[in-house]
Amino acid sequence: MDHQAAEGLGVSAAVLGDDRKEDNAEPIDAAWIATQVDRLLALPSRPDGLLLPRAAAAGLLYKMLRQQGVEPGRDLKVVTCDRDSVLSALDPIPATIDVRPEVIGERAVEQVLWHIGHRHEPVRADLLVEPCLIAGEEHNPT
Repeated sequence: MDHQAAEGLGVSAAVLGDDRKEDNAEPIDAAWIATQVDRLLALPSRPDGLLLPRAAAAGLLYKMLRQQGVEPGRDLKVVTCDRDSVLSALDPIPATIDVRPEVIGERAVEQVLWHIGHRHEPVRADLLVEPCLIAGEEHNPT
């Protein structure tokens, strides 16, 4: 991978979500995202898509892209990594990678209940839940 492609990937990854914060309950850092959007758009060869782990930031990302003349879904595809009700208000709705937290929770509870009934048996639990891609909407010019 050449330096330019690596830099593009790094900027893309940075716009996706502010990994400096582990708690998604924290407010979105709009200034940080704006800086990353500016860096991304300054690349001589920008990526055609972004992965945004924090879906709650998608509305802000869309707004900042549009302010720069970039139309989400047409000029730059966006994929999020969690299902959030905020996505239904976006146009176009981005694709999302559903990690299926409800299934992870159910399986974890099953393991705890099993362990309660089998206290004297050694415990090792490997939970494997396959994520699924939920298609977004196509860009519809108005």
